[in-house]
Amino acid sequence: MNIHTIVYVGYTMARGSIYTIINKENGHRYINYTLLALNKEWQNHIESSKRMSHELIHRAFRQYGIDKFRIIQLDECEERFLEERRLHWMYQYYPEYNDKLPKKKEPEVIPVPKPVVVKKTAWRQIKPEERGTGKYSSIRIMGILVETGESKEWENSRMAAIEITGDVRKSSNILLSAKKGWIAYGYRWKLLEAKTLKKPVKGIHKRNWVEVNYESISDAIRELGEGSRGTGLIRSLKHPYKYTWKGFLWFYA
Repeated sequence: MNIHTIVYVGYTMARGSIYTIINKENGHRYINYTLLALNKEWQNHIESSKRMSHELIHRAFRQYGIDKFRIIQLDECEERFLEERRLHWMYQYYPEYNDKLPKKKEPEVIPVPKPVVVKKTAWRQIKPEERGTGKYSSIRIMGILVETGESKEWENSRMAAIEITGDVRKSSNILLSAKKGWIAYGYRWKLLEAKTLKKPVKGIHKRNWVEVNYESISDAIRELGEGSRGTGLIRSLKHPYKYTWKGFLWFYA
């Protein structure tokens, strides 16, 4: 009997860079993206200029000299987003050395729906802006502006997203970039220290009323858990006086 083995190979989406080449004499720019290392892309441009390429940027190389230009990484993203991010940066700078400048799309006019009268109830849905800032709201981050090297710190990714992009929904992208050290929205991001999220807990023995105190749930599990995951402790904290763990009733201190 033949035995067929199926091997699944994990696929990781390639990442690329959006870059700009700047003429140091007049500030004129060229913007494009690449999947190559930036130094390799730079060498390709130099070789194309030597081969008498008619592209504006390569003609400028021959006119001013290679030493009058420099290449800078503007952004970094997965391959599928490269063209979208390239257009974003071209709309921002309108580079003089790109042969074709894209026409900016006019925003679609969406008709405003008529208001719907909703019967009031004893409860209401929480608006997005009223929700908590999430698990990582206390992690401070730092962004380094790619073009100038200037750095700035924010209390969390939400505050950075609002200031840099004007859209709080971009906070998840900034937080991910800070964890990975990636570039997003013209900044290279980095995580700084996180404020403590520990909650002290205490246990009271159900028989002799001896009280024990710990700085966090994790500390209690390490001390008394004997290798367990501490699910009983969590259940006792959720239902005080109903469940015990290791002979103790548990409470948040």
